[in-house]
Amino acid sequence: MRGHAAVVKQLLLAGADFNAVNYFGYTALLFAAKNGHSMVVNHLLRVGANVNHENGNEETALLLAAWNRHSEAVQRLLQAHARVDHADKHANTALIWAAQNGHSAVVVDLLKYFESVNISTKTPPTGPESAVQKGSEGLAQKISIAGRAPQKRNNADG
Repeated sequence: MRGHAAVVKQLLLAGADFNAVNYFGYTALLFAAKNGHSMVVNHLLRVGANVNHENGNEETALLLAAWNRHSEAVQRLLQAHARVDHADKHANTALIWAAQNGHSAVVVDLLKYFESVNISTKTPPTGPESAVQKGSEGLAQKISIAGRAPQKRNNADG
């Protein structure tokens, strides 16, 4: 795809299956989000691509965009009602990945849509704790200032 929005647009107009899935469960939207091709993300969402499709690792376009620091793609996916609380097979959310990797802009975008960061994870730490652990105390502070103070939970807590 390499971000060639015009080519993707032509393929879509010609009737290409925009929700086709490869062996690993990836759709065109997942590839576009993972690689930060926000114009392609826009085209795919406009024609009805499944914003919450999960690949074989239970990763969605939002998780992949957040992990890879693609703020513009994250914003567009959030506007398209991507599930912000969705967790991958390791119970990591987009917020956890963004905080752990120090992606401040993505954390701020996600916080606008989050009801709570008190989400269970099989692989501690939580988003704010990840930020602190990675030396991003400023990110942890942003999460707390947003009125969403972290509370560590484990799977036994339900």
